[in-house]
Amino acid sequence: YLKTLLATAFERVGRSADATRLRAEACMDQTLPLSPWTDPWIDGLAAFTAGFAAEMRRTNAVLESGDTQAAIPMLEDMRQRYPDREEVLLRLATAYGMQGDLARSRELFQLATTQEDSRAYALESLSRTYLLEAQRSSGDKRRTLVAQALTAVEAALADPQPQPSALGLKGDALAMSEDREGALAAYRLAAAAEPRKVDWQLAIARMLLLEQRWDEAAGAARSAAEIAPNAVQAWAVLAFAQAHLDDPAAARRTLEQALKLAPGDKQVLAAATEVAGLEGGR
Repeated sequence: YLKTLLATAFERVGRSADATRLRAEACMDQTLPLSPWTDPWIDGLAAFTAGFAAEMRRTNAVLESGDTQAAIPMLEDMRQRYPDREEVLLRLATAYGMQGDLARSRELFQLATTQEDSRAYALESLSRTYLLEAQRSSGDKRRTLVAQALTAVEAALADPQPQPSALGLKGDALAMSEDREGALAAYRLAAAAEPRKVDWQLAIARMLLLEQRWDEAAGAARSAAEIAPNAVQAWAVLAFAQAHLDDPAAARRTLEQALKLAPGDKQVLAAATEVAGLEGGR
């Protein structure tokens, strides 16, 4: 049907050859009279601009702008009118999370885990809500939330087609539970699945930095910088590592690059302080 609409559009702008090709692909009777200005064509086009997909695009645009106050009522209304559309439920859960209502977000993601098609994504997102709350918590509550996050992300990874982001999320949860080796292993798996994603190389570099494995940390930071030369965090981690590798000249050069990218960045300033302190102590 879309091909017939597009064929008519081509006819209207004078691209008859393209129109003929699309009509043939759509198995339309080529002997029928062409009527590109007919109301049925306008009606068909309007159906796509006024239907669910168009409404979802508009709502997503509002949400992606960060205006959750406007997006949430729109999504709640859509949920009433499209109760079986999983994407509405998932976007509504995301909107509440963006607004900071993690309890409501978690409730909706939990509901979405009962849907087979969206189960893995919902479980991963559910895990993320636990981690976000854990970051604001301490003591037993923090440990409980991290454990819940791990349970949810392990369930997501058990899905037949887990996403690399779930591996990265598992790394985050393990890092928060002080299991650095486990976190490093998870980040490495994520990086193997998505070798051009800078987030995983940065996560690996940070874990290695915390473990004081300076040479490996420098290597991971270089890999991150190669993937994304403007990733200031990569240069900051590299400067830290180089300073501990007794290479102050290289650390200074790296800091210069980081300062060009983000002069007031906290990580860069922290790296500069570390490099200066190590040089002064030698």
